Amino acid sequence: LELFENAGLRVVFLPMPEGVESVSCYDRQCENAFFFIATGHSAERQLFRLCYELGRIYLHNGGMAGGGKIGSLDADHAARRFAALFLMPEEAVITTVRQVGFGPGQWTWEMLLRLKHRFGVSAEAFLYRLGELDLIDSPRLKTLKEQI
Repeated sequence: LELFENAGLRVVFLPMPEGVESVSCYDRQCENAFFFIATGHSAERQLFRLCYELGRIYLHNGGMAGGGKIGSLDADHAARRFAALFLMPEEAVITTVRQVGFGPGQWTWEMLLRLKHRFGVSAEAFLYRLGELDLIDSPRLKTLKEQI
């Protein structure tokens, strides 16, 4: 949040209708973005939605207008991907996992919860990222998904 505000971006937390987690808009004239994030969700979810909305604005203003696609990704999926990469950069995740010395088959629920906090994300988001980076094996991934 501080990063966004220090960059001059406006972030507002407020109650929103059911099913709406966030909304954003970009003022081209002032070159500023506004983010409206629903209250009532975990801080991790709110942070992810903030980064998701940043991704939507970035991708939309980079040629994604009209629900375009980046490769095989639709705009919504691309924004979710942007948020995940923004919050959990590959190098940072790999370095963190190496520091604790965990191999792909050694993950525990407790360690997953401990490390996800370093990135400010949910256990589900962190687990998904571990899988993407092949830092967890399939059996452990499945077991931990069942615990979420």
